[in-house]
Amino acid sequence: EISYDIQSMMGSDRVKVYTSEHAANRISSKADAGYDYVVPHTMLGTLNSAEFFLRMMWYPMIDSSTYHSTHSSSWCIGYRDEDGVMKPSGIGSLLRLFLDNGVGNVVESQFSGFEKLRKANVMGQAVKSEDGLNVILVNNSDKANTVEFTFNNRYSLEEYSYIQADDYKADNYIGTKGINVDTVKVESTDEITSYKMPKYSVTALKLKKMEGGSE
Repeated sequence: EISYDIQSMMGSDRVKVYTSEHAANRISSKADAGYDYVVPHTMLGTLNSAEFFLRMMWYPMIDSSTYHSTHSSSWCIGYRDEDGVMKPSGIGSLLRLFLDNGVGNVVESQFSGFEKLRKANVMGQAVKSEDGLNVILVNNSDKANTVEFTFNNRYSLEEYSYIQADDYKADNYIGTKGINVDTVKVESTDEITSYKMPKYSVTALKLKKMEGGSE
């Protein structure tokens, strides 16, 4: 494993790993192949990349990551729409979601059914924030799924951001708007104990620590 090599050569873990050029692959290289050509920036491609980022959070040696291309062939972060305005694809929205919610110290956690080297449809990771936790959830399945939380502290939901589509082939691209993206403020002081994820979705929950509980 590369972490062992770094430790052996450097005598410490101060050298970090950066994953570059990550992206889901296309099914066909023919530009007229429709979905098979654009799949990297569809909802399926967005879910695949979200899963990759969540899995990389297991490894402290991985410090940062980039995406394959801003806009090249089948890969796209942003595009110029028919109205002349630059807009983010599903991948562009995903990178913004992780930049806003997934940067920082990953909290040690257990997510039932989400394990290394095992396929999963529902998964999540938590990142420590200034006043609580950011929890990022991915639902790859074609049905809604509810996640039950057990924390050492009590938290309330302050805000949630989501990327979601009714079909995994949905796309945000030139002349097409099939992926829903939004951020919602929540005016609630209730303790959060569960969250229902819609099908084909990536969700980031901003949780604020409530009084009481341990560190």
